[in-house]
Amino acid sequence: MSSSGRGSVEGNCVRVRIGIRARTLGDVIVKRPCVFQVQVALGPINTSTGWLPAPASRAPRVELDFGVLEATLSADQFAAFKASRSPMKLMLLAAQTRNAAIGAAVGFVVVDGRTIVGSVGRDTVRQWFKLQNAKCQGATPEINVACRLTWTSTEQQPKAVQPTKPIEAEKPDGSYDDEEFEKESVEDAVHETSHGIESESGDKGMTCNVEQRDITKEQEPPTAVVDSHPVELTKSLSAQVNALPLEASAPPPAVVAPKPAPAPTQFRISVDLRSVKDMETTGNVYARYVYPLFGCSAPVATHPPIQVESGREAPLPNSFCAFEFSMLAQALERTLTDDPFVVEIVGHPSAGGPDAVLGLATFEMSQLLTADLQRVGPGSVRAVDRYVPIFSGDAENDIRLVGALRFIVFLEDLGPDPGPACIAPVEQQQMDVDPEMDRGSQAYHVAWELEAWKRREQEAFKAKLTLMETEHKSQLETQWTEYVTKKETALSQRHREVAHLEKRLEQALYDVRCQERLLRQQEDDLAKQKEALAREHDLQTREDAALIRSIRRQHEQEIALREKEKRSLQDRLAEIDALYMEQTEHLLAIKRKMTTSSLGKLQTELNDVSRELQAAREEIAQLKMKEKRQQSQLIACLKELARLRQSGELVENERLEKERLELQRMKVQMMARQQERDMEAERQQLQSIRCDIRRMLADDKQYRSPSPPSATSPLRQSPVRSEEYERLRAEKEELLRSGVYTSTHALIQSIDQRMANINLRAS
Repeated sequence: MSSSGRGSVEGNCVRVRIGIRARTLGDVIVKRPCVFQVQVALGPINTSTGWLPAPASRAPRVELDFGVLEATLSADQFAAFKASRSPMKLMLLAAQTRNAAIGAAVGFVVVDGRTIVGSVGRDTVRQWFKLQNAKCQGATPEINVACRLTWTSTEQQPKAVQPTKPIEAEKPDGSYDDEEFEKESVEDAVHETSHGIESESGDKGMTCNVEQRDITKEQEPPTAVVDSHPVELTKSLSAQVNALPLEASAPPPAVVAPKPAPAPTQFRISVDLRSVKDMETTGNVYARYVYPLFGCSAPVATHPPIQVESGREAPLPNSFCAFEFSMLAQALERTLTDDPFVVEIVGHPSAGGPDAVLGLATFEMSQLLTADLQRVGPGSVRAVDRYVPIFSGDAENDIRLVGALRFIVFLEDLGPDPGPACIAPVEQQQMDVDPEMDRGSQAYHVAWELEAWKRREQEAFKAKLTLMETEHKSQLETQWTEYVTKKETALSQRHREVAHLEKRLEQALYDVRCQERLLRQQEDDLAKQKEALAREHDLQTREDAALIRSIRRQHEQEIALREKEKRSLQDRLAEIDALYMEQTEHLLAIKRKMTTSSLGKLQTELNDVSRELQAAREEIAQLKMKEKRQQSQLIACLKELARLRQSGELVENERLEKERLELQRMKVQMMARQQERDMEAERQQLQSIRCDIRRMLADDKQYRSPSPPSATSPLRQSPVRSEEYERLRAEKEELLRSGVYTSTHALIQSIDQRMANINLRAS
């Protein structure tokens, strides 16, 4: 697998070797089985590895070796790549089969271009990079990149053109040096100026002014202070030199003007996320994106979120944004080809929960380069209007289509960048000297002295400029080296901390999984115990209900008996009341008689009646006391019934617990006996199989052994036919004994027919 950059390889060439490995791809959320591929974009190089089978889900320790990619860069291409400082991008793709036309993007890795350029003649440090924008269940996947650049010839290596630096004579001989590259990188960072990117929004007048990051702030340490700018010092010295009058007659040698560098062009890219349609789910959504070319680190999002319905198209409000920037046309073409435009469709729940990414829509910006060109005033414009599919990879490990996004993008060429004019080269001034001037005159002598003084001053200025430039370079190199050392130390410390945290997290995850399995097992045991207790409770409830019914019947019978006694006592009381009334009437009669009888007789009768009345009252009181005693006895019986019921429940609970333990012991014994019976049955079955095999082998030997000729047989069969007959008969018996075939099966009947034919031929 190899790919070459654009342009022909002539003279000096750079051979690029890129080794790629990946690990922890088992945690990537993607439908399996599938295959993985890595696409590499390095300057003009665009190549890809072969498809490798993806590891099984939750297999984080599996590493995939994608092999080594080889490519070739010409000297001009390498110089342009070195000057652009563009990074190397690696995109991980997934597909269902190796023959897929295009794979779904899983994530990407960006490697600093300075690390790649610095690997000329040596291997870069093998470093693991986290896969960005990847959906995973556990650890984040990582990609290991090892790069080596080697020159294929020993000729002089071209240096990148620095438009903002003074033109210097090239070195006669030498090769590419890492220290020289670092110095040039620092010097380029000092000389480079940042261009503002203006972002204009359409709907509701949304305006976003973003300034591009200053490269000098990123590459210089915070304590670096530059007293004077080399370019400004060069301008001032050039102005002073040009201001001196030239009166000498002898013209100095002509200065050849350098070839001007290509001027940057003003571009404007307008992005309009018009609408979404055919969404699977219903809810509030909005779109957001971050494109490296625009220089914005914060995402650009549509607002407010809109309510979408499944299967319908909904417009996105405040979705238009325009970005202006200046750069070379070749660099823009390379950037648009290498960097796809990725838009996230985010769900915004109305309940106030966290936002969730529903899917990704990827648009290849290289389509702008092939779109129709339309002239608009002094510039030109290209436009693309597409419905981009939205893909989603959720927890079901399935990459599926969840909707479509209408994506409209414009690329406007606004003409050359109206920046500050470049410094014009110093022009050699010519003096109009009269050729007839007397060389020995006073004027000629003064002009000659003035020209000599001018030359001396120019050389002094150049020496001072070179000295100041060397001092500033050394100071910046020292500060840059200290800054890089600190950053590398901090980075290595962070790597160690992250590795330690990853180990702790893996151990914690393992402990949690073990605890989860233990809890799941305990929950299963608890569920089984609950079922057993529920069955026992139902059985105990039924037994208690039966006991309560029997006790209730006994007490009902006793209550009926008490009621019968109560009725008899009530009848007795009624009789006594009737007797009392009768005695009362009798007393009244006696009183009436007393009026007519003597006092003594009446007194006697009165005493008798009083005694009888007192006896009747005592009998009534005794009956009432007896009724009260019966009621107290009934209450005592009820209390005793409750106590007996409670004690019965306790006894029953103890009995049930004993029965449960006994039942559990019996279950264990039954399971052991069942296992013994199963083992015995398997042993017997194995023994029977062995016996059948021995019998079949014995039968086979018996059938195949030549039988002695029979004295009673009038005809002798052919040995070949006899063996064929015995073989068919053995096959028939074996098939019937297997239980799969019956005597009416076509195969069995065919064997019978062949056996009959053999007998017929033998007879």
